[in-house]
Formats: sequence, structure tokens, C-alpha cells
Amino acid sequence: LRGRRIAIGLPGSASRSTALRVLQVHGLRPEDIQPLELSLGESLAALGRGEADALIQVIGLPADSLRDALAELPLRLLPLSERAVAQLAAPGTGLMAFTIPRGSYASH
Repeated sequence: LRGRRIAIGLPGSASRSTALRVLQVHGLRPEDIQPLELSLGESLAALGRGEADALIQVIGLPADSLRDALAELPLRLLPLSERAVAQLAAPGTGLMAFTIPRGSYASH
């Protein structure tokens, strides 16, 4: 994702904070990407228009907006590395590991 346009959420949002942490544990700093400060709806629209290359979002499961976007756009959900998950879900972080069950979203 280095050098790409990545929707990271709105300033002050939990999704943005988590997105930046996800990038960090994967060895990326904010200056390594072109951050887009967009809501989930705006992010999905930007992906559809080719104005964003990726998005990182913290949402519930299943997310209807993501399910709808997957039906219309050739999107891929990317897994986090095991090392990154371990760092993110370390004691005291307030985060926990979770695997999206197979079949929750259509695949292309």
C-alpha cells in the first residue's frame, strides 16, 4: 500500500486511529501513503470512482454498505498479517483478534 491513496477515516474517529495503527504495525507511516480523510460511504464512492486505492475501516459485521459495494465493485478484503494481529491485540490495547467467517461477504 506504500504510496497509494488510502481512505483512513475521518479526523478524530476511532476508525482513523485504528487505521493508522494497522498501517504502523505493517511498517507504514502516514507519510508513506496518500491519506484520504473520508467516511465509509465517501470511501466506497471514491473507490468506485478510482479516486482511492484502498480503505481501512472499523465496522460491525456484517456491514451492509460493504456487502453492497462488493456486489458492485471488484473489491478484495485483505487479511492482516499474524504478526500485526498479535501486536494490535496485545494486552492493554483495547483490541481483540477476530476472523471474519467465510461467506460473510461475496468473493470475486
